[in-house]
Amino acid sequence: MKLFKKLFAAASALTLTLLFCVHAFADTYYISHGFKYTIDNSSNATIFGADGEHSDVVIPDKFDFRKVIAVGLYAFRDDAQITSVSFENALYLTEIFPYAFKNCDNLSNVTFSPYIEKIGNGAFWECTSLKSVELPGGIDTVKVDTFYKCSSLEEVTIPDSVTKIETYAFAECTSLKKLVIGKNVNEIGAKAFLNDSKLTIYCYKDTYALQYAQDNNIPYVIIDDYQKGDVNLDGKVDISDATLIQKYCAKMTAFSDLQLSLADVNGTGVVDVRCATTIQRIISKAV
Repeated sequence: MKLFKKLFAAASALTLTLLFCVHAFADTYYISHGFKYTIDNSSNATIFGADGEHSDVVIPDKFDFRKVIAVGLYAFRDDAQITSVSFENALYLTEIFPYAFKNCDNLSNVTFSPYIEKIGNGAFWECTSLKSVELPGGIDTVKVDTFYKCSSLEEVTIPDSVTKIETYAFAECTSLKKLVIGKNVNEIGAKAFLNDSKLTIYCYKDTYALQYAQDNNIPYVIIDDYQKGDVNLDGKVDISDATLIQKYCAKMTAFSDLQLSLADVNGTGVVDVRCATTIQRIISKAV
């Protein structure tokens, strides 16, 4: 009997200890403005999904005094309600964790901020409605599987900050037609563009990307040859370029480094409405 009591007491103590550990190490989630998030020891917030109706998701910079610094692991996975995500207001957010938006079937538009430094593996895996992406200028690597099976993705711009595109990064992106690769990519992983049969690489002279395209028999366009004013990179200067500059000035769209260079038709180092006006004058004289 005494032995039974001792065993029972020991089992009870172990159960209490396990319960305490689960409570101690489990994340505590908070809800604010329709978002679920955790806080770290520095009172910074990491988002772990949204609550309620949220088709157009705008990531905030803070929850009260807590800076939003990341979107967490699997945060919005399988969320069919999301149609767009904007990071433009997220001034402190530097990281999107792996698989954060995996299988968000209806996500068609993502607007990044320049403050993002890391986008994790498979972050946008099988986002089958996503059509175009301009990656932020703060990242240095396009990670494994980042856009795997994004079957509607047609156009991607990779900034000059990126030095590496990892394996399967754009694999099975069967609609991908135009991939603009910055000047500093010096490594592209195996099968990064697996089954991307429509792909054309837009790259600069004397770069690794150009050599990669040539070695792998991928069609390419050398973008150093674009003329000033051809902001949409379609090989001609017309009213659509002037309109695009106006949208940029109104903060309705963002430009890559190449587009900023081409948009500066006045040579002032500044892209403003005067550049759009100059293009309109050039077009009117050519007619």
